[in-house]
Formats: sequence, C-alpha cells, structure tokens
Amino acid sequence: MRELDYGFFGPGSPTWKVWTAPTALIGFQRAVTLEHFDPDLTAVRDYFAQVRPRLCSSERARQGMHYLLFTPSEKGVKLWAGSRLVAPAAIATLPEWMRVTGGFDQAAVLDAAYPPAVRAAMSALKSDRLKPAVARHGIGQMTGRLLAEHMRAGVPVNPVTVTPQQAKALYGRKSSSSA
Repeated sequence: MRELDYGFFGPGSPTWKVWTAPTALIGFQRAVTLEHFDPDLTAVRDYFAQVRPRLCSSERARQGMHYLLFTPSEKGVKLWAGSRLVAPAAIATLPEWMRVTGGFDQAAVLDAAYPPAVRAAMSALKSDRLKPAVARHGIGQMTGRLLAEHMRAGVPVNPVTVTPQQAKALYGRKSSSSA
C-alpha cells in the first residue's frame, strides 16, 4: 500500500494532517452544512454581507443539513450516536443566522460548553495509540484498519510530494483539459 504513496496521503502530508486530526469530522460537518446554503460559498465576509438578505434554504437543503448533522438511527447506532455527539460542536461554530435559517439552532449553554469539551477530548486523542481504536469504534472498522496501516507503515520509499502534472508525466494518463 505505501509504495504507491507519492506524498499525498502519507504521515506528515497535508492530507494526513487534515484527515487524521480529531476535529476533521466537526470541520467536515460545518463545511457541508455551509454548502447547503450556497454551493459556491466563499469565506469572504463581504460576500456574506451581500448575499445574506437574499439567502433562503429550501426544504431539500434543510433535510440534507439535518441528515448530515443528525444521522437517522436506521443508518446505524454508531453513526446516529456519533452525529448527536459531534453536531453541537459543528453548530456552535456557525453564525446564528445560518442556524436559524437551517432550523438547527441550539441553546447558548451548548455553544459555551462544547469548545472546552472538544479541546479536552482532542488533547486525550493526541496519543497515536488511541487514534486507530477511536476511528475503528467511532467511525468504522475499515477506517480504523486503514489508519492503523498508515501509522505502522512509516515513511514511504520515496517521501516526496509530486504535483498532479508530475504524476501524469511519470505514470501516464494525459490530461484532456487545457488548464
């Protein structure tokens, strides 16, 4: 598995750092929820100032946000319970107008309680030994197995990150775009 890693996903890569960070799920939920308001969303405050008066949320977008934040129990007890544990942390990072428009605002006491609780949980997960177990039991068997494989594998044979253009030149598949 590791011999094919060209630095995009191995330990120390940006991808590795983002997706193995315990807070990645909270950030993912937040990002996907934001996208339901506007798929072309940018993080520029001026943009929000212009768009906010015209913003609305469709019933379908609202269902999507609620599904991602509060996974239905028929998708499995782990996902159901995990979503209810993580959703308040994601919601606490969103501005009030988004929470009201999306129909998932929460009590101010949750907003205040979650940041210190998440910080404490993240400091407990700094141990590389715990991460695969938490991934396996909290997310899924395959995620835990893949994370454990990555962590055991160490540095790739060629620990260099190549650009997509370099990878295409080295390994085939020509780009059909003229970008």
